[in-house]
Amino acid sequence: MVKTLLVEQDISDGESLIKAIEETGFQIKAALWYYFPESETWRLIIASPEYDRKGSKEVYSIIHSILLEVQPPIGLDITDISVVSPNKDIIKVLTDIFGGGKDVWRMRLGHQVIGNIYIDDAILYRV
Repeated sequence: MVKTLLVEQDISDGESLIKAIEETGFQIKAALWYYFPESETWRLIIASPEYDRKGSKEVYSIIHSILLEVQPPIGLDITDISVVSPNKDIIKVLTDIFGGGKDVWRMRLGHQVIGNIYIDDAILYRV
């Protein structure tokens, strides 16, 4: 189910998933909750070089497997997640501003232009 409202449990679940993914050795360049005002939905965006190397189908399969094994179980579904290339515009802009690979757990951004991208609302875990 795609999130139309982001609550504290979603933020905690996102953090748990990011940590579980990293424990497997899967490389994450950036991770954040991002609000898409056009569809009024929140998505957990995970940017990984694995996306460019292995392709979206294999990367989603890996993430889905990890999602099912997270203990204790979390309330996220694979439909809440978007895996993207680190070369995606929003990721490149955030990396340029905040530096690559830094933990910024739960940094809130909103109602501002960063680089050339308007961010309505976002919560960063890592950039």
